[in-house]
Amino acid sequence: MPDPANAIAKALAEIKAAAASALGDNPRGQAWRGGRGAGEGAAFQWWVIRRMLIGIAACLLPFWVLILGSTIAAEALDAGPWMSLVVAGLATSCLVGLYVWAATRRLGPRPGTWIPKVSLAIVLAYCFYGLVFISPRHLGDPDIAETYTSLHPVIRLSLSAMVLVDSGVVVTDGARVPEDYARMGLPVNERSLHYRQPDGFVYAVDLRTRGRPEWLTVLTTLYLRSVGLSVLRHVGTADHLHVYLKAGQAFRL
Repeated sequence: MPDPANAIAKALAEIKAAAASALGDNPRGQAWRGGRGAGEGAAFQWWVIRRMLIGIAACLLPFWVLILGSTIAAEALDAGPWMSLVVAGLATSCLVGLYVWAATRRLGPRPGTWIPKVSLAIVLAYCFYGLVFISPRHLGDPDIAETYTSLHPVIRLSLSAMVLVDSGVVVTDGARVPEDYARMGLPVNERSLHYRQPDGFVYAVDLRTRGRPEWLTVLTTLYLRSVGLSVLRHVGTADHLHVYLKAGQAFRL
């Protein structure tokens, strides 16, 4: 009959040997070295990076659906400013609802009819914030604040999303009247999208580029174009980005 003490000692020795092998013979549990350990460490790092990228994309996607969706509805579907926002807002609330449903499945709360209500409330709250509020530090002239709400809803939403990650954005011009061109020493542009169009909205805005790194100006341009807006670099009176919504060109035909 085997000795129980010897059996226990043998089992402990095997456990100790397995633990030492798993730690790479490093009693302090430092990172694995060589061959397989290095490969698995690199795979873990890539897994973390991939998860981070997916998380960032998931956070940004609702903003793109809302803003780009509004642009597409305004231009391709010929929807009015508010109707285009309603269409994109409903699509965005569905996406947010999917996020909330997935979170409740993981965290424990039971999914229910409250999810669509919460999702719609989140989208409405952001739309209200994006359409109404902008910090004075993002306005090159205090007078712009008086006409800010005359900008097309899509332009205001695109600016509100941009200032969340770029505190240096400055709006240098929004709504204009013909007299403004004479004051700037420029010929009057009768077809300017800076004028209020027949639907009551202004379809163009200017953003400052002076004093900003060129790479940041390039990223700003790429972002605005990614949400369906058109961007031109103007260097006439002052270097700036002229941002406009193509749907406004229909009023100029």
